[in-house]
Amino acid sequence: APTRSFHSDNMTTPEPPSGSRRVTPERAVQHLWCICVEVVEFEVVDRPEEAAAQGVEGPRRSDEVVTSAKPCSCSPRRQALGSTVRSARFGGDGRIGRGYRLKACRRRPLRISRIQAERFRGFDHVDVVAGEHVLLVGEPRAGRSDLIAAMRLVLDPTPTRSLAEDDFFRRSLNDPAVIEITIVDLPVALQQRFLDRLELWDEEAQQIVGASDELDERNDTGDLAIRLACRLSWDPDDEEASLIRYWPARSNPAAEQFDRVSRADREALPIEFLTAVRPLNLAPQGAFRRFARLLDDTGVDAALDAMADSTVATAHSLATTPAIATPTGLVLDPLRSLLDLGDDLGDVVRLIPDGGSLAGLLRSLVPAPSLDDSIDHLALARHGSTTESQIATAELVAVARQQGGVVIVDDFGDRLDSSSAERLARLLRAAADQLWLSTRRPESARSFEPRDIIRLTRSKPASPSRSVFYGREPANRAERLAHRELHRQILPAMTSRALIICEGTHDLAAYLTLSEIASRGDDWEPPEAHRSRLINAGSVDQVPALAQLARSLGFRTVAMLDYDNRPESADRLAKALGACDAVVRLPEGHAIERAIGDVADSAIIASLTVLDEHFAMNLPPGWAELADHELRDVLMKALKSNGGLHAQFLRALDGELPGVALTALRRAINAAAGDADGHIQL
Repeated sequence: APTRSFHSDNMTTPEPPSGSRRVTPERAVQHLWCICVEVVEFEVVDRPEEAAAQGVEGPRRSDEVVTSAKPCSCSPRRQALGSTVRSARFGGDGRIGRGYRLKACRRRPLRISRIQAERFRGFDHVDVVAGEHVLLVGEPRAGRSDLIAAMRLVLDPTPTRSLAEDDFFRRSLNDPAVIEITIVDLPVALQQRFLDRLELWDEEAQQIVGASDELDERNDTGDLAIRLACRLSWDPDDEEASLIRYWPARSNPAAEQFDRVSRADREALPIEFLTAVRPLNLAPQGAFRRFARLLDDTGVDAALDAMADSTVATAHSLATTPAIATPTGLVLDPLRSLLDLGDDLGDVVRLIPDGGSLAGLLRSLVPAPSLDDSIDHLALARHGSTTESQIATAELVAVARQQGGVVIVDDFGDRLDSSSAERLARLLRAAADQLWLSTRRPESARSFEPRDIIRLTRSKPASPSRSVFYGREPANRAERLAHRELHRQILPAMTSRALIICEGTHDLAAYLTLSEIASRGDDWEPPEAHRSRLINAGSVDQVPALAQLARSLGFRTVAMLDYDNRPESADRLAKALGACDAVVRLPEGHAIERAIGDVADSAIIASLTVLDEHFAMNLPPGWAELADHELRDVLMKALKSNGGLHAQFLRALDGELPGVALTALRRAINAAAGDADGHIQL
């Protein structure tokens, strides 16, 4: 809090506010408070109210008002936590003074700000700029896992798997693949470690703008950053790929001059790649074993050694008991001379863990939780794949809470239920200083802000390419209304290529039911067969805003509009055309009710009769004697006034398909697949 005292001699951090998470000493290093000095000019006034009337920054003491200040050299994105005038020197009139004040600034934690890749796997070129957190979503084969693999190749200090021809774009081996990552908001310890590799990052331009020694020349407060890169080259003689990790600030790849990044440098970065594997695994390379050693390194080793000694002693005692030693001696007795065995055969064979080591013993151990089942402490795998995945993911959360820093997770939540996916994603986001979460689960997205979303798309197979789209905060009322559908309809369709936007809920119910009925035949492919999904805007006026939101995330959008013969129809069509890739409009005078009524009169009468029996629709007297337009007018009023029975009406048609509605849906599906753009009038 601003009223706390800060001591630069011992670099203590203030107590966190009530309800905030505690930090370990290792994490506190990444959240150091710096004490900055600002030169200020201030004027002594008789009453503080005068300062408020003048609109100047309000009083530091009862009679001092700061009139100007030279900012400290901290990054403008650091959070100022209060300041106080510490000394003053007055002019001749005793009313104008100069002095300084101390300002406490909180550094933002380290984060990855940009990733660029050239000719790596499915990317010819990709440039991703990241914010505080990243929710990575997209179409299948659009590159989510490839992007995470690129980050791992540059940053992960663990041994790299063998590289292959498939790691080069379209297996083109003549040119190298290059990956570059920019890291900003470095803590003091890393600034000192990488002093010769520091560069300036411009937050507004989202790019490196110069070396760190140019800071004074630029009269600028740019952020300090480092860049790490790797280059993959193919050796045709050895038929294998070579990998060089280097510092771009001090390298010249064109001249084959590289300042290489050491494994120790990568280990110094607080960046962790987490993978949900076998949970609570105490094997040497298990994630749980590493997490336990983070908490108590010597204690874990001592406990495991004690268990190993106890197990070996117990096994030896078992082998030497007469019940085991006697039959063992009988088995070995014929081999006494051949194997030069002594007289005491009971002590020849001992029992040890598989492989003769502690690791062999640990491999045989599996967690067996007691989860209120009828069987106490059942092996975890027997509790089901969802429970096993829940505990494995909770293990990732525990590691992130302990280590902080940047946490990167690929294919999050594939085996989780929806509630667990949302809950554990939220915990991961809270635990990490920056979270990169790649997922196919829309529930996980509820834990993120719209600005955190990065969506990858893939163009049609004729000319395959990948693109990057960014989420953003709504800027006006129409966008805020459209953003209500982000988690309800758009993100559940995150793996689709196109969205078909209906005017309202009745239209959506009608077209979904019509597609379901038509799919019973052999000549119909529903929207999902073309990687499209039907959604609704809630009203015709919301179609443009919802389409703009969807297009900003890389979806192809097609609107389906009624043609109601109203004065505003032309304006609504123009707005929809400006926001969508294509607009399918029903024939003149048609709303959805008339479109689904494009069947024989007898079919309408039979369907309404069935609905009236079940829903008491209060149809007008003599309605069954009507025909043509009069009958269809009754149908429109009946469907609208009874809460929307569009889907039920279509099902009661007993297989007969309304031609106008079916044609409109077919044209919309084709437009969503990219076969047509612009205005499609039926």
